[in-house]
Amino acid sequence: MLQVDLILSLSTDTVNAIEAGMNRYAVVVFRDQTICVDQQLQFSWYCEPIESSISGTITRLSANFADVSNLGQNPNIYARDDRR
Repeated sequence: MLQVDLILSLSTDTVNAIEAGMNRYAVVVFRDQTICVDQQLQFSWYCEPIESSISGTITRLSANFADVSNLGQNPNIYARDDRR
């Protein structure tokens, strides 16, 4: 298991290991991380290419990033039958 602190700069080897985990498992969990929006966006740049925001989405982070989730702007969770 790889221990990563997302508020620090990541080495090429660490980024490659994260990408390999995403390719193998489709989901990678970073436990016990407390990061702000700017730190989350900075981390996202390691995982290029970045998908631009698409029309009709709620943009909680930045207009430069697609934000696809079940959270509204508040951030309240949408109802199960909501078709946004």
